[in-house]
Amino acid sequence: MMKKFVLSFAAVLLAFVMVTASALAYNAKGVVDDAELLTYGEEKWLQEKLDAVYQNHQFQVVFHTVDGIQGQPIHLYAADFYDYNGYGEGSTCDGMIFVIDMDEREYVTVTTGMGILYFSDRAIASMEENIVEDLSAGNYYEAFCAYLDQVEQQLNYVKTQPVVYFQEPLGDFDYVDAYDYYGDEVTQETRLAIAAGFSGIVTSIVLSVMVGSMKTARKKAAASDYVQGARFTRETDTYLYSTTRKRRVQSSSSSSSGGGSSTFRSSSGRSHGGGRSGRF
Repeated sequence: MMKKFVLSFAAVLLAFVMVTASALAYNAKGVVDDAELLTYGEEKWLQEKLDAVYQNHQFQVVFHTVDGIQGQPIHLYAADFYDYNGYGEGSTCDGMIFVIDMDEREYVTVTTGMGILYFSDRAIASMEENIVEDLSAGNYYEAFCAYLDQVEQQLNYVKTQPVVYFQEPLGDFDYVDAYDYYGDEVTQETRLAIAAGFSGIVTSIVLSVMVGSMKTARKKAAASDYVQGARFTRETDTYLYSTTRKRRVQSSSSSSSGGGSSTFRSSSGRSHGGGRSGRF
């Protein structure tokens, strides 16, 4: 009985620590305006809109502006920025990032995880086309809000579509060397490693203490001392239930989202969709 209690307690403790690990991995700052295109109020309001989308859809959207990216292709820069700053929901880091490089007046959308399925190349092109005029006019806050409205419309749409499962895309990808643009900043993988190590230490300590308290048994002289009228029969385990994670994605019947998504890999090795840049 005590052994079952110890194992149950350890399982609960491990689950708690893993939830903590997920929290450590999640980066809630969805507006990174390094090019200073937004006012303080605009950045605050936009962040609130992003938070609402995340809460409603478990899908993270990131806006990032920058003055120059040291010659790196903008789609690889965007994917690396997303990966190495801990963005995305769940184990597949579901979400997307929209990046503007003011040095080249270039923009790009990059999707990750379920975002690859939610947003086809055609859908992304349509969304970007609808905000180019505002970008050219310097109405960046209006452009970001219009972009986010379209994202939410698409997320609402995919909820009505048949359920499919996310799988890692197969095929040839662009493998690139790692770029050290982020200094000593802690990556998502590092956060998870720290949390996992912490969970292992805590669980080991608790188990050691509790198991030690169980050592009250005394050795018997014969095997028969352990058996008191027991009757043994053959037992088998039958599993009645299984749990599967499901997500909805858009069907090709959508007027703006058909056509599929092209994919590539960032320097972290993670698959991404989108990546076709434009200028304003």
